[in-house]
Amino acid sequence: MNAKDRARFRERILADLDALRKKDVLGRDGRKTVVLDQQSVGRLSRMDALMRIDKDEFGYCDICGDALPLKRLELNPTAIRCVGCASE
Repeated sequence: MNAKDRARFRERILADLDALRKKDVLGRDGRKTVVLDQQSVGRLSRMDALMRIDKDEFGYCDICGDALPLKRLELNPTAIRCVGCASE
């Protein structure tokens, strides 16, 4: 994966985080403390993806170390496993 691809995914992930923050603000009044906030889970995986970009670990399977196909990352930029390792 080249620097241009990494920068493109960084921008997409940052945009996703911004959208989640905006949804969080809109729904803050109606949120009950006993309900799991699924947006937080998504936010964490996106923050992890940004950290992997910064460490130059983004786009590689965390099990086998193979490069993840760009198509897989296009569908889910927070993916951390290749299809083979994810299905095991």
